[in-house]
Amino acid sequence: DNEETRVMALVVSLKILELIYFNYPESSRADDSLWEIAQTVLEYGIVDVLGEEDCYRKIIDEYPDSLFAEEAAARLEAISVEGLR
Repeated sequence: DNEETRVMALVVSLKILELIYFNYPESSRADDSLWEIAQTVLEYGIVDVLGEEDCYRKIIDEYPDSLFAEEAAARLEAISVEGLR
């Protein structure tokens, strides 16, 4: 089934991104991984270990100099204010 295959592929991609973040938190790709996890959760609604808000908080707290930090803060604020999730 195509839908089942698509979901499985998304879960595998989430696992790979989580491995990068959890195993290599000092890597220059760790914040990228968190951002991609958040976007996958947002777009497809598939959550594994980390949810969208978790990722945004981790980017802000752990990678404050990240290119994604400002946008992560804005999205977290929007979620909080508008009750999007």
